[in-house]
Amino acid sequence: MKIEIDFMDTELGSLNFDKKKKSQETENPNEIEILKLLYSTFGKQNVIGCCMFGIFSIISIIVGVLVVYFTSPDPSNVCNFDFKRTMKSSVVSDSDPRAVALGDVNNDHLLDIVAANSGTDTIGVFLSLSNSNFTDQQAYPTGHGSHPTSLVLTDFNNDTYLDVAVANYGTNNIGIFLGNKTGGYAQQKNYPLNASRPIFIVAGDFNHDNLADIIVASNGTYCIDIFLGNGDGTLRYYRAYSTGYDSSPVTMAVGDFNQDNSLDIAVANSGTGSIGIFFGNGNGTFSQQTTFSINSESHPTYIQFGNFDQDTQIDVVVVDPTNDEVYIFLRYANKT
Repeated sequence: MKIEIDFMDTELGSLNFDKKKKSQETENPNEIEILKLLYSTFGKQNVIGCCMFGIFSIISIIVGVLVVYFTSPDPSNVCNFDFKRTMKSSVVSDSDPRAVALGDVNNDHLLDIVAANSGTDTIGVFLSLSNSNFTDQQAYPTGHGSHPTSLVLTDFNNDTYLDVAVANYGTNNIGIFLGNKTGGYAQQKNYPLNASRPIFIVAGDFNHDNLADIIVASNGTYCIDIFLGNGDGTLRYYRAYSTGYDSSPVTMAVGDFNQDNSLDIAVANSGTGSIGIFFGNGNGTFSQQTTFSINSESHPTYIQFGNFDQDTQIDVVVVDPTNDEVYIFLRYANKT
């Protein structure tokens, strides 16, 4: 299960796990709040009695500062929460980061950070250092007025180095940055999507050819657009699937929803207060959208797969900030 904690404009955001008993030191109020969240999500005994991999990504849109800290677990029956103050990796003022992706972009076995900076029309790369700090941002332009909103890391040209695919909302295109062994990136190659307002992007092998493909949620044209990978770092446009008039899709999740070994797509349709499921056929095509309504006043903005009732079936969770609610759709063995 994924936990996202937003400490706006703060440096405190790390967890360490080691073989220690609970600390008797003075409790930190931020620590108390995180513990409450973890306890309510996993149960107190599960939090204390298991080992976890803590990753807290904090993006301050107000001050344009990205703060990330990583810790890895030490196998133990007891997890001790140890908060450390991290260093800020400066980004340009008014960069307005909208998305972040994690991956080892230079193959040094350390997790690096790539951010989509909507305010400065760039992607920013922060390389991880061995002391848990990061290099200053290396920015790569996405085009004037592009306002990137989403990105994903994967290997599009099979050279073992992670590349970047970015959704450029302002210029109606997606961009591909091919990575190299230093953690640097080549100039962006654009793929146009006329008046589509691409807002979210995911990657996966949707046609079982062992090559990375892309699907884009197009907010302006009420559809998802599919690009198939050629294996050399280039893509070819394949086709679009409608999400419904005025649906305004905003985010997607990728997973094998019906357990047929082909990737499916779940879409949060903010405009129509619904979620849509596109079942993959394994050849790059999908079924038409199966829609599940939430209510007429809902505007879902984030969607994810997960097994929430331990029945081997994949369920769906949706976030609706308009009504301050989270909705869970349970899938049953009869495929409903």
